[in-house]
Amino acid sequence: MIVSDEGGMDVQSAAIRPERSRLLAAVVGLLALTGLMVLFPAACLPLALMTPLLACPLVGSRRQWAAWLAAAAPAAVSLLCRFDFLYSLSLLLPGMLPLGLTLWLGARKKLAASLSIGLYVCAYAVSLTLITLAAVRALGAGVAEGLSELLVAQVEASDQPGLLLYRFAAAGLLAVPDGYSDGLLPLFLLDPSLIRQMLLSLRLNVALMLQDLLPWLFVQACMLGGLFTALRVQHMRCAVLVVAPDPEHPGERKARVVSPPGFRLMVIPPRLRWTLYLMALASLLLIGAEGRLAQTLGLLFYAAFSCAFQLAGAAVLVCVLSARNPGHAALYGALSAVLYALFPIALFFLGIADQALHFRSRLLKTTDSHKEE
Repeated sequence: MIVSDEGGMDVQSAAIRPERSRLLAAVVGLLALTGLMVLFPAACLPLALMTPLLACPLVGSRRQWAAWLAAAAPAAVSLLCRFDFLYSLSLLLPGMLPLGLTLWLGARKKLAASLSIGLYVCAYAVSLTLITLAAVRALGAGVAEGLSELLVAQVEASDQPGLLLYRFAAAGLLAVPDGYSDGLLPLFLLDPSLIRQMLLSLRLNVALMLQDLLPWLFVQACMLGGLFTALRVQHMRCAVLVVAPDPEHPGERKARVVSPPGFRLMVIPPRLRWTLYLMALASLLLIGAEGRLAQTLGLLFYAAFSCAFQLAGAAVLVCVLSARNPGHAALYGALSAVLYALFPIALFFLGIADQALHFRSRLLKTTDSHKEE
């Protein structure tokens, strides 16, 4: 327990340890993630990106061994499955970097600082950048081109490539050549020239789709992973029990739990806001450039701009809906997650509007005035 005085007042505060049930739930979640890695080795990367959400809050507790083992699991599974050596080692980074950052921030008592969110986002960005470089080396080409080649090789080596191509065509991933649009399924199974033509079409279409999709996924993983890892660590490790004189009952003392601001009170700092605006302007110029590197950088800038304001809009929505019913905050958080996935443009405009209208400031003032009455 840590006790301190604040401002010369007769106020005591003590750090609250995380509940044992929450720590145990995090360990069980890490074991489940590790089990999924063993069952689906190709999914080690996305599962590794989810690991810090459960592992980082365990740092400093007696159960932190589970956090370090889970962070090493993606690399171990990939090595056992004989994936590329350097790529497998790079899968240590998504877990180890955030865990090391949590240790560093905890030693300096900076876990509750707003800067910690940016540091976690940077940790995710560094991890994914190095993993991308390792993947490029392993594939011998760009990630989009290399993954499309792998997919085509898997289809070509299958027992029924025509059937798989027919399913891809039905899913809209490739177009059926003229003269075969009204053909029957056996044509897809028996015509070698058609199969070769459709394999080329599949390679091209998948590569083009991934070139636009991968930068967006990169930014989403960095911002969502960094933000919610930081918020989970703050929620579980930065709550404080404050004992202070009760203003309504002189001579008596009142205890209350003070937690760091959660997701619903998340705001974009003014300096970062203007940086995002400049990134949006730069993206308009870069996306239309001829070089592939400039286009990718433009897509990254635009994804960061839109993702930041979508998250701000989601925070506004959760705050507004839970103002009168705090007990349903988890339900409103789930609703905002669904909107984020299915209708992000609405949250984007809500986040943009909040920069000028400050919905939460007005709402909190109204709530405080009602409490005083």
